[in-house]
Amino acid sequence: MACVELWPSSPCGPFGSCINGTCICSKFWSINREVHFFVPEGNFEGNVCNYQETLVYVLYALCTFFAVVALLILIRYRQFSYFNQKCFLVSFLLQICFGTYRLLKPEEALVSTDALFTAMIANAGGIGFVGILYYYEEYLVYLSKTFEMTADSVCKCAKRCLQLLYPVSILVMVGFQFSWISCL
Repeated sequence: MACVELWPSSPCGPFGSCINGTCICSKFWSINREVHFFVPEGNFEGNVCNYQETLVYVLYALCTFFAVVALLILIRYRQFSYFNQKCFLVSFLLQICFGTYRLLKPEEALVSTDALFTAMIANAGGIGFVGILYYYEEYLVYLSKTFEMTADSVCKCAKRCLQLLYPVSILVMVGFQFSWISCL
């Protein structure tokens, strides 16, 4: 089997060498086993050496750490009466779950390989995005009450946004579901 060659890079990428049709990666680099659709079936060992395992591990650890910090801040300073706060709570919990899962099982928790892991990542993003939409709606209401001179234009804009809020939220969640399902 031939090593994958992606122009303008050399076969196996800048961090590997092609030896007898197999990519041999440099120290600290490996072949990415996530979302490798461009590699022909059965030619995984000919893939590109472009995956820095230590860096990815550190990034998942940071994601998990910041999600824990954000969750603690949300718990400490917020009440969970608003829908957007509940969305952020669920999003942070999902981030903690997928980050911890990846840190504990780095060989199994792979995007497009592990359905649970892929679904957690997609839903954390989708639910967080919906929370942002609802936060924006609350902000528009706040502006309309705070600044009387712009209340009419802000109220009109807020009403238009409110009309689109539910359909956009549904489209976002459906889109995120298709994104993780298409990776499998």
